[in-house]
Amino acid sequence: MKGLLRWLPALAAVGTIFGYSHQPAWPDFAVGYPDWLLHGGAYSVVGVTVWYGMGGDRRRPLPLGVLVLAVGLASLAGGLDEFHQSFVPGRSATLADWAADSVGTVVGAVVAQAVAFAGLRGLWENRLT
Repeated sequence: MKGLLRWLPALAAVGTIFGYSHQPAWPDFAVGYPDWLLHGGAYSVVGVTVWYGMGGDRRRPLPLGVLVLAVGLASLAGGLDEFHQSFVPGRSATLADWAADSVGTVVGAVVAQAVAFAGLRGLWENRLT
């Protein structure tokens, strides 16, 4: 059961993105920002939460194969969201948006992995020397 609970943040992040992408127009808070930044930023959160769902922790980095799988799953969510948008009036689906989603997932997962390696090495500990 505890393993399933680790997936709740990823489900919440993807669900929130799908909810916003089901609207015919960008929400007010997103107006004025570059499209690639919004996609990349949102999917960096998905990258971190899927990384966590796959077993990553602040002191437990994922093995490389699992990290690649996590990025692939997060990128797949972006592709499914783009496909979903193709059916929403006023919205469109583009490969450029999916690419921005995918780059965001890589950034999020790699940053989470780096933080985990830093925690594993004790770089975040307060030490008296």
